[in-house]
Amino acid sequence: MRAAVLLLLTYLAWHWASGRDVPHRQVPSIGGSYVLGAQLGSGGFGVVYKGVRKETHDTVAIKVIQKQRPGSNEEHHLRQVQNEIAVMTYLDHPNVVQLFEVLETDDAFHLIMEYVEGGDLSRRIRRSETGKLDDATSRSIMRQLVDALSYCHRSGVVHRDLKPGNILIDDKGHVKVADFGLSVRFDPRDEDFSGKGRAGTPGFMAPETLVPPYRYSRATDVWALGAILYNMVYGSRPFARPNRERMNQAIVKGDLRFPSQPGFDDDAVRDLITGILRQSPAQRTTMPQIRKHPWYTGVATRASSTRKRIRRRTRHHSSTTSTTST
Repeated sequence: MRAAVLLLLTYLAWHWASGRDVPHRQVPSIGGSYVLGAQLGSGGFGVVYKGVRKETHDTVAIKVIQKQRPGSNEEHHLRQVQNEIAVMTYLDHPNVVQLFEVLETDDAFHLIMEYVEGGDLSRRIRRSETGKLDDATSRSIMRQLVDALSYCHRSGVVHRDLKPGNILIDDKGHVKVADFGLSVRFDPRDEDFSGKGRAGTPGFMAPETLVPPYRYSRATDVWALGAILYNMVYGSRPFARPNRERMNQAIVKGDLRFPSQPGFDDDAVRDLITGILRQSPAQRTTMPQIRKHPWYTGVATRASSTRKRIRRRTRHHSSTTSTTST
């Protein structure tokens, strides 16, 4: 019962503070009995397990967040947990992991979420035969991520920790953004929204989050999208260096390098990645611009295929002409 009150009050407080009407959506009920299964993953805020609801035998994911986190202020930690619950309760999108209910025990919160069969994007990349994803798969995932992130920003949420490990993909290729533990809420009517704070995962943190005054905004999430796209296409982080310090320096300086990939026409995707990973948030490619980019729409891929067919025909014609002349 306490968890239900906590969830409802946090949820309503967000909308009251933002000045927006509360949409007609039922707050997840509290109750039920679950059996914890294998551990699926862990992070700074909790451990995620595969679980089963006894009554229905439905498979779910259960994130267990301890109320006391070693080395952190208890009040601050609880505010972060309440924030994650409020954000996930409010967000409702096909490409965002759904929160079903929250159970509270004496020492922990249990977030009951939808289970996504197939694992995360980092696993998908590692297990591919080439250590990277093909053009069509990368484009499909990117489009779903852009849809999810655009929705989050319209809803007043900056994720702040986008990375392959927080992107779940089922066996049919459906994408779900997960882990809103570091997310921040803002008024989406504020076009110039910017906050102060440092958060994220090394290699996927935008340059403005790595140097004082450590700012973040919608553009911070967009930068992470570019890093994820690079990771999918090339199989590594875009600013990979021997250690974290040198990697962060490369990110801040904008020292972006692309590997040589013989036989792979990557001019279009390189152009998109370069625009998204610009150092200045103001000069960075925006979501609407990403949607119109030739690689994103597939126009560049079709043009590349046409060029390849023309080259093959030209070579064939030249060979035929040479044989006839002889």
